[in-house]
Amino acid sequence: MTLRSAGALLLKLAVSAALIWWVTRGVDLDDLWARVGDASLPWLVAVAALATVQLVVLGFRWHAVLRFQGHATSAVDTARNLMAGIFFNQTLPSGIGGDAVRAWLLVRRQVPLGGAVTAVFTDRATGLITLVMVTAIAAPFLFLDAAVMASARARYVSPLLAVLIAGLVVFYGALLTLPRLPRAATRLGARAQGFYGAVRSALIDRRVAPGLMGLSLAGHAAGLLTVAANAQLFAVPVALGAIFVLVPIALVVATLPVSIAGWGVREGAFVTALGLVGVAATDALLLGLATGFVQLAQGLVGGAFWVAGGPQLPPASSPAT
Repeated sequence: MTLRSAGALLLKLAVSAALIWWVTRGVDLDDLWARVGDASLPWLVAVAALATVQLVVLGFRWHAVLRFQGHATSAVDTARNLMAGIFFNQTLPSGIGGDAVRAWLLVRRQVPLGGAVTAVFTDRATGLITLVMVTAIAAPFLFLDAAVMASARARYVSPLLAVLIAGLVVFYGALLTLPRLPRAATRLGARAQGFYGAVRSALIDRRVAPGLMGLSLAGHAAGLLTVAANAQLFAVPVALGAIFVLVPIALVVATLPVSIAGWGVREGAFVTALGLVGVAATDALLLGLATGFVQLAQGLVGGAFWVAGGPQLPPASSPAT
């Protein structure tokens, strides 16, 4: 490890520690631990089941992205690749380090570097756009909940959602009207055009987009229902509409590569976002921590796949024609 990389790691550790301190400074930790001790076993089983469903759906989406872009991989190889990425997202000092691992593993299976990076980029972009869609779809249900919207800070929800939805409309408008990026819009040339073309096809191509977006929406639904099950597990009083509208925003913020696996950033985002609709800081922190531990457990499962696959992967599949 170089001095520069060691410094970056220490900085991210410091950011995580500082954010966790900031989030927990006004929290009743005795109440938090009491909630953990009173957790319900049936709801714990539900959390595990929903988290597993999410992994399965994400595996199908990743497999669909690879096949759409002409990379023929078996279901087993795809699962190993995805689970290794999830594992390294939890172990590398970044919330996106697993993406680099996924691309590297594809290159080891004789997928060209450009194709591997484009596939990972497309998978990430599809997930991000459909996560915003979930927020837009669920927004009316949140606004119809009078008890939730009675919170003193709920007035901030409307402009926040308006910005997100407007951004989504502008983004899709650009995809529909611009077959290619204007040459003056990027200095990256062919690489940027390749990324744009792949994402554009994945999101608007009638042969591909419905399947990819359907899988992505299903994966997000399973993940958000996991958060809802955690709320039941720890007796956190939060409306389902609030989870589907505000938690996606917190999850996007948590992917910023400024901490270790999102720790601290995720919890702060949960406290801030759910606080807009009157969820107490202790409750929101507990949900953020529970979500983090679910992701950690998924990472451990990914680690098991990584170890089971061995250091030497089997021969690469032939590229699809």
